[in-house]
Amino acid sequence: MYTELSIFIGYVCIIPVISICTNGLIKDILLYSHALGISCILYLLINQVNTTTTEKNELYGLRHLLFNLRLPPTTLWFNMGLWDKPDLTFPQACENLVHAVAKVMDIKPVSTVLDVGFGCGDSCIVLAEQYTLKVTGITNELSQWRIASDRISSTKLKDQITLIHGSADDLNQHISSTEIYDYIVSIDSAYHYNTRWDFLKNALTYLKPKGGTIGLYDLCIDSEFLKEVSSMQYSFLKLICKASHIPIRNLVTVEEYQKRLVDMGYEKIEMISLDRAHVFGGLSESFNDQYNTVMKYGIGVSLSNKIFLKGSSFIFGLFGTKPWLVPVIVKGEKA
Repeated sequence: MYTELSIFIGYVCIIPVISICTNGLIKDILLYSHALGISCILYLLINQVNTTTTEKNELYGLRHLLFNLRLPPTTLWFNMGLWDKPDLTFPQACENLVHAVAKVMDIKPVSTVLDVGFGCGDSCIVLAEQYTLKVTGITNELSQWRIASDRISSTKLKDQITLIHGSADDLNQHISSTEIYDYIVSIDSAYHYNTRWDFLKNALTYLKPKGGTIGLYDLCIDSEFLKEVSSMQYSFLKLICKASHIPIRNLVTVEEYQKRLVDMGYEKIEMISLDRAHVFGGLSESFNDQYNTVMKYGIGVSLSNKIFLKGSSFIFGLFGTKPWLVPVIVKGEKA
């Protein structure tokens, strides 16, 4: 299974190279051959029998794993994580990233915070429980909003956390202009917004004057990469951005990002670049380990999720070793 998935990912990654670097009959032949190859690999993956769960002639095998899985999970984190300590689990790394942003923001207890793009609520829980904050969260993912609402409604934090289903692209449609917050956070989501710059302008409306602080974990494009990038490399990056729903105009250098914040009226701006290996590299290894564990214990995972795990591990592995993207913690205050 590992070999077939690796070949499949390799086939998919070569397609943009063929599209850019060839033309005419040669391009048509190569694309057709790749389509046949991808179809064959998908057929093998779909019809492959997983013998891990129940070996031949075994009565039960490992089916009892299903009885021991804890559902729902105790955490439902979904950010890139900060892997700057040894032996972190995925939930620990995700929480570690929230703490890193909160530390840069110098968050004080008994304050109010707007958490934009909160996923399934784990960041809201950490902010409310460990920082004693009154939390309002907003996300445009309906399934995640439902899960988060259900989780929090049965906890002692239900009166401390308010969750809204809505988009960061139009905060004014979901949050009254009279609502003012001490802090606004957006951890690992702002690069998806259409656009991030509109969100940052609108966020000023909801920050407390003279010290209201915004904090983000975000992505920038490497300035050296922009100087030396080939058309093929840039096209490949654009393809990844399109597949990941990242508007390409959101990817600017650290310097350009800071300049835009200044132009909007933010002050006391901090742009802290993180080690790629401590973000992308750690996440890549985590996804790969999770995939191997799933296969080892024969836990039923759909083909699309297997491809997601291996494909994500491959892409983040590239980001961890190639000087393309810069993971950053961003902080700015309202004047």
